[in-house]
Amino acid sequence: MHKIDRLISAKGPYLLDVIVPYQEHVLPMIPSGMTFADIITE
Repeated sequence: MHKIDRLISAKGPYLLDVIVPYQEHVLPMIPSGMTFADIITE
């Protein structure tokens, strides 16, 4: 079973850890050492 399928069919809480290369531009993002108030959305 694929991990996404397992997550969707889980009866309780589930944590999916996804590793993304640092070169990718993933939004929204909270810069290292900053708080939610400093979130980048664009």
